[in-house]
Amino acid sequence: MLPKKLVKTVVYIVIVALVLSTLLMGIGLFAY
Repeated sequence: MLPKKLVKTVVYIVIVALVLSTLLMGIGLFAY
């Protein structure tokens, strides 16, 4: 089993990546 700290870190990174990609898509839509 994976350590819970590692799992939390991975989940946090995934959430941040999703938020950043969403913001970039939003900026791209506003740019056009």
